[in-house]
Amino acid sequence: MPMTETLFRIRKKSVPYPESTARQMTRHSPDYLLFCITSLLTIIGLIAITSTATLDSDLNSLSGFGRRHAMMLVIGFVFLLIFQSLDYRHLARWSPLAVGLALLLLSLLFVPALGIEVNGARSWLNLPFLPTIQPSEFAKLAAIIYLAAWLTAKGNTIRSIETGIIPFILIVGIILGLIIPQPDIGTAFILASIIGCMFFTANTTKIIHILLLAISGAIVTGLLILSAPYRWQRILAFISSESDPQGIGYHTIQLANAFGSGGLIGQGLGLSRQKFYYLPAAKTDGIIAVIGEETGFVGSMIVILLLSALLWRGWLLVKNAPDMFGSLVATGICCWIAIQSGINIAGATNLIPLTGVPLPLISYGGSSLISILTAIGILMSISRYTVLQKSNNSNEKRIIA
Repeated sequence: MPMTETLFRIRKKSVPYPESTARQMTRHSPDYLLFCITSLLTIIGLIAITSTATLDSDLNSLSGFGRRHAMMLVIGFVFLLIFQSLDYRHLARWSPLAVGLALLLLSLLFVPALGIEVNGARSWLNLPFLPTIQPSEFAKLAAIIYLAAWLTAKGNTIRSIETGIIPFILIVGIILGLIIPQPDIGTAFILASIIGCMFFTANTTKIIHILLLAISGAIVTGLLILSAPYRWQRILAFISSESDPQGIGYHTIQLANAFGSGGLIGQGLGLSRQKFYYLPAAKTDGIIAVIGEETGFVGSMIVILLLSALLWRGWLLVKNAPDMFGSLVATGICCWIAIQSGINIAGATNLIPLTGVPLPLISYGGSSLISILTAIGILMSISRYTVLQKSNNSNEKRIIA
C-alpha cells in the first residue's frame, strides 16, 4: 500500500456507524449539564477579561476587550450549537479535508506577507478580508478528529511497526513540524500530549511503543529547551525567581503577589492591582492570577472545580460513547482541556515553568475560544448517542452522560 494511502486514506467501512443494537442508534437529548458548566466558565472569563482590560491598550472604555471577547463568545456558541446538532460520526469522512486545511493555514504562517510575529513567535495569520487567526488552535481540533478516525480505521494493525507506528509518527511529525518552527513549543507540547493520550487509548497494548514515544518526546523537548536561551531562562525563573526579580523572575514574582494579595475571598471585582501593567499577560496567560487576586482562594477554586466538572462529564462520554471513533474524539478533547488547563494554572502558581498557553474558556483570545467551544459542541453531539443502560433502581433504561 502506498505511504500516502497509509497516511491519509480513511475507509468508510473502517469507521462504522454503531449498528449492532437498536439502542445504540437512539438519538436523545444532549448533555445539558455539560452545556451549563461551559456557560458558567465563559461567563467567569468574560467578567475577568472585562475587569483585566481596565488600562490595556488605547481603548477608552473599561469593557473594550470585554466587548471583543463577547463577540467571540457569540461566534463560538454558534459553532457549538451547530456541531452539537450534527451527527458527530460524519466528521470522520471530512477529517482528511479538515487536517489538510489546518496544515495549509499553518504553512501560510511562513509567508512574510501573511504571518504575523507576536512576542517572538510567528503564530498569527492575517488573511485578506478575514480577522487575524491563530491556526494552531484550529489545528488541535482538526488533528484530534483526523487521528481518531485514522486510529479507528487502523484497528489492531496500529500495533505493527510498519503499518501503525511509523505512519503514526510521520503524521504527528508533519503537524508538529509546522508548529515548532513558529516557534510555539507550548502548543506543540500540548498537541503532542493529546496525541499520545489518544494513541494510548487506541487498540494498542504494547507498552514498549508508549515508552518509545515518551522517550522520543522527552529527548526532543530537551533539545528544544537547550536550543533557545529564552526557554532556558524560563527554567531558571522557575528554579530561582528571587535571584533576578527585575529580570527573568519578574513575571513569576508578580503572579505570586497577585495570588498572595487575594487571600481567602479576594480584593473584590475590578480591584486587582497587579493588572495595572505588573502582569505582562493579565488577560491571557495570567488570567487565573487576576481571578485569584479579585475573588481570592474561593474564586480560584470555583474555576478549578468547574473545569473538573467539565472533564468529569467528558470522561463519561469517553466511557459510554457508542463507538471507538466517538470515544477517541472525546478522549482527545478532554485531554486538550485538561492538559492546557493544568499547564496554565500550574505555570501561574509556579508549580512548573511558564509556557504561555491560555486557560480554556476563560482567557482572552478568539481562536482558542472558538475552537474550544466547537470541540465542546462535538462532545455534546457524542452525548446524543451515548449508550442506554438499565438503572439500578428500576427496570427502565436511562441515558449515561
